[in-house]
Amino acid sequence: MSEQDPSKLKVRYENTTAVYANQIVLSANREDLILDFSSGAVPDPSTGDPILPVHTRVALSWAGAARLRSLLDKALERQEGGE
Repeated sequence: MSEQDPSKLKVRYENTTAVYANQIVLSANREDLILDFSSGAVPDPSTGDPILPVHTRVALSWAGAARLRSLLDKALERQEGGE
């Protein structure tokens, strides 16, 4: 995909569902950063031990993770009244 003018890029949402997550498991290697999202710990039906069911996994390149960090920083600054 070649570089495109961001002002001409249209976002189309398909098959999207918002799922709440208050637990994140982060894994990383040389190439990727992987975020596993969960709504929280629940008891395992067979043992009663707590388990963390992951409902969504997002894998990012390190460049993508850096862009995400920048966007999250800006959003948090706005939320906290920094802008």
